[in-house]
Amino acid sequence: TTNLKEIRDLIAQWFIGLNTALPEAFAVSATALAVYEANYTAKLYGGKIKKPNGEKLYAAAKKVPLVGGALVDELLSKIAETARQKVEYAIRDGINSGKTNQEIVQR
Repeated sequence: TTNLKEIRDLIAQWFIGLNTALPEAFAVSATALAVYEANYTAKLYGGKIKKPNGEKLYAAAKKVPLVGGALVDELLSKIAETARQKVEYAIRDGINSGKTNQEIVQR
């Protein structure tokens, strides 16, 4: 129906925004975390390091496989896709079950 297509378009727009905003926000916080961790590790070992380049540290970390061999970028893209699917499935199930809009939204 027209309403469902409109909802699907809204979800698609949300997904596109989330898919770009999530990696960008993560990159900023991961860069700051990389600098913090480098300084902390240097303090633990009594060494001093020049001002660490967070972007280089983050770029290096992105190349190291994490959970199950996935890279950071792959994990971030899966988060956005999974969230989109959950929203679509909840709406579809709610409509099929005869739930009200309020009940679907609360889910």
